Amino acid sequence: MDMSKSEREELLKLYEGLRVADVRDGMDWNMMHGYGSMSHEIRPLFRTRVVGIARTVRYLPYEGSVPKMSPEEYTEWVSWYYNNVCTYPWIEDIQPGDFIVIDQSGVNAALWVLTILWKVLEGEPVVM
Repeated sequence: MDMSKSEREELLKLYEGLRVADVRDGMDWNMMHGYGSMSHEIRPLFRTRVVGIARTVRYLPYEGSVPKMSPEEYTEWVSWYYNNVCTYPWIEDIQPGDFIVIDQSGVNAALWVLTILWKVLEGEPVVM
């Protein structure tokens, strides 16, 4: 959903004083019972009150094999992997006020995306 900066600011301002329950009740009132809910297993990393627009991303597990290699070769292989398999084409679309929600499809591994996001938000160039 493409919005101008002023449209995003206006939308965020409209939600600023609302609780999650208020938004959910409003959606129910508009017959949107099956929309906008998330799993009860998703929890915030810390307790706070914020307003933003969710950007959701889903990654599927890599089904290829990881060859046996030296640490130096692994560094090269990882570069290939993140440039060709596990890419982040959506990073350039992130705007102030966005929340990034990543479904890792049950894979218990960190994504480079956290480092990349930090750099993007700080205005640093990202080289992979």
